[in-house]
Amino acid sequence: MASEFSCVPCMAFCGPTLLPTRTPQKARQPRREVVAQDEHKWLHDVFAIAWPQIDKWLHRKVTEELAPALNAALPSLMKGRILVKSATIGKATPNFGPVITRERGCGDVVIDIGIDLSSQLNLSLEAFGISVGIQDLVLNGTLSVILAPPASRPPFFGAVEVYFVNPPKVDFHLTGTALVAEQLPRIKRIIHDAVASIVNKTMVLPARVAADIHEDDKDHVDLRFPAPLGIMRLTMLQGHGLRAADYSIVQMATSDPYVKIEIGQTVWTSSTVKRTLEPIWSEGNVVDLPVYDLAQSVKLSAWDEDVSTADDLLGESKRLVISEILSGKDAKVSVPLSFNGAAAGSLLMSAAWFGLGSNKPRYLSNGPSCLLASLKLQSISGLPPGHGAGASPPFTVLVSASSGASERSDQSHHSLWLPEVSEEVHQICKHMQASGAHDISAVTGLDPWKVKYCGLVRTNAAEAERYLETVKENMARENPTFEQIVHLLLPPPANGSCTVLKMELQDKSKHCIGAALEVPLEELLAAPNCTLSGPFSVAWPDPVKKLSNWKSMSYGFSRRLIRSSPENARARQKHVESPKGSRQAESPGSGTRSLRDGQAGATSTGCVVWHTCLRAQWLQTDS
Repeated sequence: MASEFSCVPCMAFCGPTLLPTRTPQKARQPRREVVAQDEHKWLHDVFAIAWPQIDKWLHRKVTEELAPALNAALPSLMKGRILVKSATIGKATPNFGPVITRERGCGDVVIDIGIDLSSQLNLSLEAFGISVGIQDLVLNGTLSVILAPPASRPPFFGAVEVYFVNPPKVDFHLTGTALVAEQLPRIKRIIHDAVASIVNKTMVLPARVAADIHEDDKDHVDLRFPAPLGIMRLTMLQGHGLRAADYSIVQMATSDPYVKIEIGQTVWTSSTVKRTLEPIWSEGNVVDLPVYDLAQSVKLSAWDEDVSTADDLLGESKRLVISEILSGKDAKVSVPLSFNGAAAGSLLMSAAWFGLGSNKPRYLSNGPSCLLASLKLQSISGLPPGHGAGASPPFTVLVSASSGASERSDQSHHSLWLPEVSEEVHQICKHMQASGAHDISAVTGLDPWKVKYCGLVRTNAAEAERYLETVKENMARENPTFEQIVHLLLPPPANGSCTVLKMELQDKSKHCIGAALEVPLEELLAAPNCTLSGPFSVAWPDPVKKLSNWKSMSYGFSRRLIRSSPENARARQKHVESPKGSRQAESPGSGTRSLRDGQAGATSTGCVVWHTCLRAQWLQTDS
């Protein structure tokens, strides 16, 4: 894929946008829809063949992620009170249909497959000292398979993506002594939400499973974390005839209503209007929602805010398909609500659509955001040695802006690639080791640890596995890998202010590790195609002068974005000291950019290297 930059690992991200130009106020509709009437036996056959691999994947998800998800939903004083004692997946019986084929813009083919999956899950938990059994997990939803982009050579598509457009319905049965838990709705709700969160984070938009067919076309990170098709702005205007949930002997029954809007994994909450059944919102009522597929749907629900008890549901809507919301002639949409099958009033909202592009529009949108910043996190290296006793992986990266917007990345993992140890490679390593050669890595092209692993795997398999686990731990701690793109919506910059994008590596206790990367938004917007390509190096902060540095921040400080030559980069690894406001000349062959504090007297003994790229896109308001 062509790119204006020579950043090979990030070509797809750094190059011009692949999204088609869209009309700002109206999203493009699918051009054709065909309902397949054939039998779905072939889907059952494919599922039966693939089930052993799916079973292993599901078992790993349940055993590794369920307990943390359950405990994360608990209050701090209750964390660690839910344990997964045993888990078996068992057989799964799926029912498929209907199968709908539709065309997305620019020739993308989407196959929507209805799936109703019943699994013989048998899960044993201990919750607050109560034995809880879960059986017969049921999952019902629409699975989308996308063949895109079109290609000029077989198989005529560049990649395959699989995701749930909307969160599937999840249900299960409680067994054994879990009958006691039936009387504790809080426990059941926690378990249900944890199971649903695992499914959502793995397969519900914007999450997806993606595979590159033509490996030279697009980076796999770009496939898994694409930019949204556009931004849908919803404005909550008013409610009519809402239910009363607050009763008093001295006042008329009323409510303190607010609205929740759900799309994909996103849940947004409006402001609360006090004591009314006919609320009119004038603030805290506008939200910008990234849209990844026009078949996504939105769900609205009205709630009564309570201080001392749980909030009461006043009513909820059916799911509204985004393409239908945006296809209406009137920007305003009236949404009926229901409660326990009975009518429960309505909500009135307006909807607008904004495409994305690198060109700044003639006028900025009057709303919560005007820019989408996308930060492609590959990995981080050069962390200070012994960077804290509590700094154990996995790590996360907090992406924030000085305007207040923030998003957190997924957890880091190690970048271990396990080589296929052929007999030839093993013999070469064995022969060179016997002859006392010290340059085995240079001759074989293998990293030193791989050379040692090659020597162990054929002679002492148990020791090779122990050594491999040590290597994994070291890599996860010293070179955390993310392979993720974080998207962050940014508000219009305030007059005279400079918005700064900040990326901060944090451990499990949310303590900062190493040095944060800070990039002024104006630098990003001034770059070609609003894109900056890494890697970037940031000088380690000097712990001795940390206190004085914080004091000097009260007088203001600046970050300087520079390119550095390989010689300068190596020199900075030994010692870095820069006077205030310094900027080095750009080296034509450089590959690392450096961001350093402009504080007087700031010193460092090394650099953290952020292997990342940054890109900004404007919300297009021009008609």
